[in-house]
Amino acid sequence: MKDLCDLHNELAPKIVAEIVRPTINNGGKTSDVLVLLESVAGGVLATLEIMAGGGADRDQVVGGLLEGVRQRWDQILEDRRKSAN
Repeated sequence: MKDLCDLHNELAPKIVAEIVRPTINNGGKTSDVLVLLESVAGGVLATLEIMAGGGADRDQVVGGLLEGVRQRWDQILEDRRKSAN
């Protein structure tokens, strides 16, 4: 069984590519990628809530997700800045 951090690091770039490349390669724009991302995030969150039996505080879940996205986005940009120098 893989360590969850290793699994994350393996899957995330593949999932990003699967969301972004086909959309852009078929004439889509950034807004189209974001709509697809919304659909994927909504589907994942709904699936997790169903698996957990419901009762999730949506504002808390989405707020936590957005905070994690902000942190990861900042880290990715910082890592790219460092590798460019």
